[in-house]
Amino acid sequence: MEITLNSGFKMPIVGLGVWRMEKEGIRDLILNAIKIGYRHLDCAGIHLFSQNLLFLIFVASGLSKYVI
Repeated sequence: MEITLNSGFKMPIVGLGVWRMEKEGIRDLILNAIKIGYRHLDCAGIHLFSQNLLFLIFVASGLSKYVI
């Protein structure tokens, strides 16, 4: 299931949040979540310790930023 945002993009209702995750495990957690089909990722807390981590994860996933 998904909702349509004002921008026209569709966003899955169920997502993965990484709040309170240990930073050492977040990269593998997100890559595995993408592999099993997650496309809604709440990663706002990641910016507290690494601004480049999300970019590296998305590059490693091989998916477009418009898909995730």
